[in-house]
Amino acid sequence: MSKIANLEHQGISLILAKFRNAGLEKEFNTFNLPFLKQEVRMGVVVACLACVLVSLMEPLNTPSSAWASILITAIVSISSFILVYKTTFLRVFEKYHQLIVMAGVVVGMLAICMKIKFYPDFSISHYLPLLMIITIWMFSISGLSFTCSIICGQVFYLFVYLTFLIGGDISRADFVASIYYMLVSYFLGAVLSFNKEIQSRQIFLAHKELEQEEQRHRYKSLHDLLTQLPNRELLEDRLQQAISLSARNQVKCAGLFIDLDKFKSINDQYGHLVGDLYLKEVASRLQDITRDVDTLARIGGDEFFLLMLDVKNEETALALSRKIQENLSEYFILADKIKLKGLGASVGICMFPYKNCAPHDIINRADKAMYHVKQLGKTHLFT
Repeated sequence: MSKIANLEHQGISLILAKFRNAGLEKEFNTFNLPFLKQEVRMGVVVACLACVLVSLMEPLNTPSSAWASILITAIVSISSFILVYKTTFLRVFEKYHQLIVMAGVVVGMLAICMKIKFYPDFSISHYLPLLMIITIWMFSISGLSFTCSIICGQVFYLFVYLTFLIGGDISRADFVASIYYMLVSYFLGAVLSFNKEIQSRQIFLAHKELEQEEQRHRYKSLHDLLTQLPNRELLEDRLQQAISLSARNQVKCAGLFIDLDKFKSINDQYGHLVGDLYLKEVASRLQDITRDVDTLARIGGDEFFLLMLDVKNEETALALSRKIQENLSEYFILADKIKLKGLGASVGICMFPYKNCAPHDIINRADKAMYHVKQLGKTHLFT
């Protein structure tokens, strides 16, 4: 009962053995496509090998006059399977894989059914095991989904029963026995197919969950947990990309080192909780004036860094630094009740590229420029 409840919780239909959510089912099909191609190719190889092995036994059970006809049916079956194999390498297979496999399987199986009339007195003892093998193959390694396997199985068995009833003389006992054993193999095959579909979707969900967990860990390792801004590691990676971009396109970039003025006084007077709220508000304000192509990072307790790409000239960087100063000097309202006067910030700017520039060197130069700003009381300083 818990297993059924678990499947329901995962959104898997117990009737169709697929996700109820169409978007999730589509995502699963994309994930499963490479494995499906491998399964279809392996299934085709097994089917062709089985056809050859069975055909080698045909002369023992059929008259020589029927050998040519039996050979033709074998060629038709193998040709249909080979055609399916070839389509797995085509783009059309990605969209219509179940229809393609169904067509190949139905044609191949119906050609095999035609062999019935070549058996003397309907030698069920020789022919029935072949039908059972085909059934298990269709449900397990043909590449058909559970629903498509059920449909193909019904078409196949209907054709077999009609051939038995119309095609020749067969005793009632043999007819009942054939139906019984074929239904048993059909049931076992359906159970195998159902379990395979369920397990493949559970594997997909486990893989998806693991992937999401990896993304969360990657995000945490590259972002500041308080402000959700990129951290120093991610910033240095973006800086390296910016260096390559600026050298390739002959454009200038700028790094702005932003240090909050007298931030320690907030922690001392109001506590670290208010200090954290202040930092989050600072991050929010800086993000509001940052372009989408630029990178804003938190690299220390009260230190931020803004990477500007494709800067027209130094005045552009200066204008943004003034805007940062003005923005952070305005009043802060934290948690809708705490009103604090903005303390402002000191901003050091480093323009690049320059000879032998590197991410850590750009940060250090902007940092030194910022300390000069604090010491000299000036607003901005280039290095």
